Amino acid sequence: MFIKRNNKVKVFIKQIVVYVVIIGLFWWLCWKLPSYNYFSGDNSLLLIYYKNNCHGFCFKTIFWSAAFEEKYRPFFFLPFTGLYKLFGLNNGYYRIFNGLLLGVSFWLFYVLVKSLKAIKPVAILAVISLIVCRYSFFHLYEIQGILEIMPIIYLILMIYLINKFDEKKINRYFMGLFILYTLAIFTNERYLFLAPFLGSYFIFRNFKFNLNKKIIFFCLAIFSVSLVNLLVDTVDTHIVSTFSGILNIIGYSPIGESSSYGFDFSMMNERYQRVVGYLFFILILIMVVFIKKFKKNIYSYNILMMIFLLLLLLISASATINQSGRFILPAYLVLLIILVMMTIYLKIKFGNFLVIVYLVLNILVNIYGRSFYRNIYLFPSYNLAERYMNILVNNKKILVGKTIYLLNINQWSLGTFNNHHLYDEKYPEMKNITVKFVDDKKMITNNSYYIEDGDQGLELKKMD
Repeated sequence: MFIKRNNKVKVFIKQIVVYVVIIGLFWWLCWKLPSYNYFSGDNSLLLIYYKNNCHGFCFKTIFWSAAFEEKYRPFFFLPFTGLYKLFGLNNGYYRIFNGLLLGVSFWLFYVLVKSLKAIKPVAILAVISLIVCRYSFFHLYEIQGILEIMPIIYLILMIYLINKFDEKKINRYFMGLFILYTLAIFTNERYLFLAPFLGSYFIFRNFKFNLNKKIIFFCLAIFSVSLVNLLVDTVDTHIVSTFSGILNIIGYSPIGESSSYGFDFSMMNERYQRVVGYLFFILILIMVVFIKKFKKNIYSYNILMMIFLLLLLLISASATINQSGRFILPAYLVLLIILVMMTIYLKIKFGNFLVIVYLVLNILVNIYGRSFYRNIYLFPSYNLAERYMNILVNNKKILVGKTIYLLNINQWSLGTFNNHHLYDEKYPEMKNITVKFVDDKKMITNNSYYIEDGDQGLELKKMD
């Protein structure tokens, strides 16, 4: 009894050490990133919504959250309400919390990879590949970061439970998968794309159609909660190429939109472009080896199902306004899992060598890509909102009771024209400042103040 308890303590301490190392590496990679005092974009919109609607327990805000952006996300609003009550308008606290939660997702990924019994070099490289990946900036900086991080945690746990089901054939894992799926889709509706994966996995898992009652019940339960989510939710969709998502994962931005991808591939140096080409070639080579070695068994079936999941996640990343990195992260994570599973399935030195080379090059590509974070569409917005609020705060005495015109400034970056009213309690003068967005100087009245984005950034000027 004492020996068993002692072993459990050692395992627990080991896992704590692993988590601390993961968090340490992640924060070391992020230490040069800038910090911001004020909010912008969707952050401002969400906080203004909370300021106007969240009083007391916020029952209505949590369980009738479709009122905000017409999306029903109760399992996002439930924890976020607690964060709002704790952190208020302190931007730094949200960032620290998101970083710790990202650390949990990285640690769970490590546990999953370890449970797959991958060889050590592949397991370590896969975890590092996830930690250094450039897609985590949104999750770190946005107060809505948990909207993306929590479903990723649910996704990792679901894959872990599926792996355990294959090992032990215990039907109670169905309930765990159903609960995790429900949590995922009512946190972020894009995870509805998991439904075809879960249904297909258990219906065709042994290449047979001899369905037992529990599998039928599980599939019906998944279908039912998916239908409920579709009925109560409203999702704006703009489908872009799923193939572009595959290219994006390996470091190539095919559309060249810095706003969506973080950097323009054509602006990268030739060495980077060459390495990305190698990654694409190695990925194809790995698939060729897999097809050549393909056998009808549970291992090859699991890899095929994970490839199916990868495609579904890429499609879900496309069902939105733009295919930004935050939507790509779950697919990137699944690609790493596929590579780990390949080494277990192939069991040949050449296959392991290909995967290791791919992961090493992938780590280098991501570290280099992270240095271009300033081009990611969120950071220009953060900078714009920060300069805007500094102008208002520094000149609040002369601007009280006046209308300030914002000339040709991106309204989304500031969240809304009422963005400054978030800080009414801290700066009472803000209550009496009115803001108007205009796109023509002729719309500005004489002797009025206006803010323009000039050569030196945002500048406060007076119309003569």
